Amino acid sequence: MLGSHFEVAARMLLEQHRIELPAHDGRTVPLATAARFIAYGVVGAIEAWVAEEPPRPIDDLVSDIRLLLPAWWPIG
Repeated sequence: MLGSHFEVAARMLLEQHRIELPAHDGRTVPLATAARFIAYGVVGAIEAWVAEEPPRPIDDLVSDIRLLLPAWWPIG
């Protein structure tokens, strides 16, 4: 459920051109692919963090996600 929510939000940002996908070899990645990649990657990181015993501090998780996301994706 969280992944779907993040995917909709990411797709909305991309469709409204608030975030521009980089072009490679004259083409861009389809919006649906980029939105799903971002959404489910973040959710996967959160799931891995929740499964840790004990979980690391939330600030560490946020830092890790920032390191893993592509440079063209702003996170705050």
